[in-house]
Amino acid sequence: MGITDEQQKFLDANGKIVLCACPGSGKTTIVATKFLKYKKGWNKAHSGIAVLSFTNVACDEIKNKIVQEEGDACFYDYPHFIGTVDSFIDNYIFLRFGYLLSTNSCRPKLHIKAISAQTYQFWRNDCYKKDCISKIEQFRVLENRETYFKEEKVECAENRGVIPCRSYIERMHRKNCYFQNEVPYQSSLLLKNHPDIAKAIVERFPVIIIDEAQDTSKDQMKIFELLIAAGLQEVILVGDPDQSIYEWRTAKRECFVDKINNPNWRALYLTHNFRSSQLICNATKAFSETYYDKPANKSAAEHKDFPVKPILLFYDLNTQRGEIIPKFKHFCETNNIELNKSAVVSRGRINSKNYVEGLWKNFLDAASNNKLLSFNNLPEHIVNYNFLLSQKKFMQIIQNGGVVKLHSTEWVNKSSGKGNTELIVDDGNGIVKYAYPYWFPFTPYKDVFPRLFPWADFSSDEDFFENDDESLWRELHCYYDKEDGEWIIVGDTFEEFRSKLNSMRSKDHSGEVVEYMMTLSLNDLGRSFLAVDEFVSKKQPYSGTRPEEE
Repeated sequence: MGITDEQQKFLDANGKIVLCACPGSGKTTIVATKFLKYKKGWNKAHSGIAVLSFTNVACDEIKNKIVQEEGDACFYDYPHFIGTVDSFIDNYIFLRFGYLLSTNSCRPKLHIKAISAQTYQFWRNDCYKKDCISKIEQFRVLENRETYFKEEKVECAENRGVIPCRSYIERMHRKNCYFQNEVPYQSSLLLKNHPDIAKAIVERFPVIIIDEAQDTSKDQMKIFELLIAAGLQEVILVGDPDQSIYEWRTAKRECFVDKINNPNWRALYLTHNFRSSQLICNATKAFSETYYDKPANKSAAEHKDFPVKPILLFYDLNTQRGEIIPKFKHFCETNNIELNKSAVVSRGRINSKNYVEGLWKNFLDAASNNKLLSFNNLPEHIVNYNFLLSQKKFMQIIQNGGVVKLHSTEWVNKSSGKGNTELIVDDGNGIVKYAYPYWFPFTPYKDVFPRLFPWADFSSDEDFFENDDESLWRELHCYYDKEDGEWIIVGDTFEEFRSKLNSMRSKDHSGEVVEYMMTLSLNDLGRSFLAVDEFVSKKQPYSGTRPEEE
């Protein structure tokens, strides 16, 4: 694949550049090529080029491209740096100069998880109910003492000057301990309050290239803006606003978009797609928030003229996998595509905004398609009734004295909604498990459960959480008498303590996965549905009568 005119324009550009690269445009290759072009004439022994991205996988891809071109892994060693944005900020700003934040000039210590958070004495009942304690590493305190959970300002009332989450984090800071989540903001303070640090970093790295720049947070972008104010003249942002995937960790695509529209930056575009056919490029334009008013990307792929249109299937939670998978297999077979060379991707929603007449192919003929659409456009009350009907057996088992438990694991650091959900059903004759093979993107599972099972109330399984609850209760409400060798209650009893805990609490597994185990009971909707369903399922006298207006 040769260099396109758009790519060459980027390679020749200098200064403050923002490059919008469409999917399949060879972004990784062009970033590596840009680095090599800078490196070719580099003659500074102790100043280097920094190439940054957001994951180790992306950084490894860039390194591999460089090795492919040069055949030498040492080619990007000192004085250059290729690594993640986090590692760059950690090692060259925060850990190196963070001692200036302390009163004792000690190097700061970074923590991924909280230290002894459960034993902190100022937590309130609300802190437990909102599950703030297990998420404390996602809070941060600003210079003016305003406190934020991710991007949301904490509005809790002060009690004797104390807001528990703020006080806990400030206590950590007095011990020179910080969460990784706080590092970008604290580093921006260092650069703002100590301009010489910013100048030293600019001298160390006079060229900075940031790949996947659409995933920068506001505080990370502030750091690069402070470096520019300190004299950084060669800075390149490369990304695609439509591919921002780190909103869950405070990424702001707007930071990247603002640079596109900023006259002090030069915006360039890579619009040739070397991966997809032209029909796919035409279709994906309908989903773009950035390029909706621009022509579709131009396919430069080997199969650019592949004549098959993308296929659109409408589905909802009631759609069975068995309805879709055979269609997918049939499509692959009829187009001579091997299944082990195929992939399945999904998008959260398709609506009137991104539906384009004639853009998509449908499996069905016109008559069948109209019939299908008539089913998809059923009145909401019928769709919702059918949804409840699909879970009727679980409601009946609970009503008849059986037990239904919800067991679920959620990957809390992934916006994909990855997780596993199942019902464990004991009707008195045996235990049967029912899997829900769905992920729920961009929605915490605590919000999913009441929507997935709207007929149920939820209570934590006491046996499942007993050991964890008892350990926490002893830390907070008991004192261990070493002489007598027993625990003495100095606060709530164990039963009182458990009654105040969140009924939808979870076990934390290394900060990556949380595990729920809850017992379901019928709420008003569940009881009412069973009563209505029993009525409408039986032949009723006078059901054929209708009122007439007099």
